[in-house]
Amino acid sequence: MTPQQYRHFAGKLLKEHSPDSVATLAHLLGHKGLQTANKFYTQVDTLSAGRHFDEILEIELDKARSHRRKPSHRRKWR
Repeated sequence: MTPQQYRHFAGKLLKEHSPDSVATLAHLLGHKGLQTANKFYTQVDTLSAGRHFDEILEIELDKARSHRRKPSHRRKWR
């Protein structure tokens, strides 16, 4: 693997795991600005974005489930 191929692989891997991390990607690859990273790595990647959103949904669902399991401290009126 050439250094350029490694850089491209690193960029693709980071983008796959964090689709919204263009600034991090630009910094990792030593780009002076976001434009270069945007040009080569911000193509719409529906699958990665969908996976990322699924992770967010799972986190939020887990929060909601754990919130429901907590005992209620409300008074019961009779």
